[in-house]
Amino acid sequence: MGKYHNRIKQNILNKYKGNLPDIGSGNGGDIHKLKQFRKIACVEPDIVKLKNLNERIKKSDIKNRITIYPNTIQKIKLKDSFNIATDVESMLNNISQNINGIFIVLFMDNSLFNGDIDSPCIKYRQCIGTYKNKFLDSLDEESPVYLLGNLRYVHKECDNILFVNIENSNLTEHYENAINSKKIIRIFEKYKFNIISQNSIKPFSFLNSSQSLYTSYLKVIKFHIPTTN
Repeated sequence: MGKYHNRIKQNILNKYKGNLPDIGSGNGGDIHKLKQFRKIACVEPDIVKLKNLNERIKKSDIKNRITIYPNTIQKIKLKDSFNIATDVESMLNNISQNINGIFIVLFMDNSLFNGDIDSPCIKYRQCIGTYKNKFLDSLDEESPVYLLGNLRYVHKECDNILFVNIENSNLTEHYENAINSKKIIRIFEKYKFNIISQNSIKPFSFLNSSQSLYTSYLKVIKFHIPTTN
């Protein structure tokens, strides 16, 4: 499953070159996919992940083309203009002022959600019953996931909270905010991003039924950022 999703990302990245801001670089698992880019800005605020990211970059043959920004994108002033393959609105405002070219969003589209998945390899389920606005999962009410997720849901910044557990991956016992693609598009258009295309991911034949269903929730939206003067 992980190899399949990595192939999706590689196919998207292969269409572009030039300079790339990698927002949320994490542990650096995608560094090897960025060899065609001339300059790469890795943006990552997490201290533990930054350590792993630095170790991966040191071993990479493109290390001289990579700059690490140990912060969130909202607080960074990018020095370069990037042609490219959380407070979301602050992030987009920063991007629209500093970047021109193509911006691609790959995310799990909550509007495509068609039922929970409960199999030995994948568990994926909604945590909020939207009809009753009630939590279905017993989350730790003092945890950041509960507090931030509940706050974002109440303020309609997200459409649900999803529990994810994928065997042999970095998504184990994980919670994420779910958002519908219409909301994504509306936020981007507010900052003058023009939508070029959007499409769902077609699963490969070797995936089992639960993997295919999980993959069907993926959405790719491509935006154009007008050149700023």
